[in-house]
Amino acid sequence: MGTAANSTLTSSFDRSHELAVDLMAHAMATYPSGFISLVGKRLEHIAIEYAVHVRRLVEWKNMSLPEIRDLTPFEAQGNLPTFERDFRKCLNAVIHSKSIESIFLPKPGGIFAKHKNVQVLALKIDTDRFENVFVPVFGISYFFFSHIVDQIQDSGRTLQ
Repeated sequence: MGTAANSTLTSSFDRSHELAVDLMAHAMATYPSGFISLVGKRLEHIAIEYAVHVRRLVEWKNMSLPEIRDLTPFEAQGNLPTFERDFRKCLNAVIHSKSIESIFLPKPGGIFAKHKNVQVLALKIDTDRFENVFVPVFGISYFFFSHIVDQIQDSGRTLQ
């Protein structure tokens, strides 16, 4: 592989780390409900860039991936959507999305006394082929650190 390709892969690997941290931080944070629109828009932009970079790495390495098991960092209560557990399908749904909506759950007792407290749960995505794909925000970021990074580093195949 040429130097330009290695540089692109290295850039994707580095940027994927940064974006996975951003996704995980959003998934673990508590927000006042008045900021749902702002947080949701930011989260959607991060997810799109993340999906492009991570899919590049997954395809380059031709990775065999288990399903996503760790969906949320907290005990989610109530009527929850059926989460997509296929990591590749999550990435493809984000990349090919016609619409993305950030889904939040109320967080009982939170830190904002004068506001309802919420936490990010998932991205609800419609594509040209699928409707109502629920991508777990924490799940796709945790999966990156627990599977993608390990497979690249353990393969002995460097990005340099």
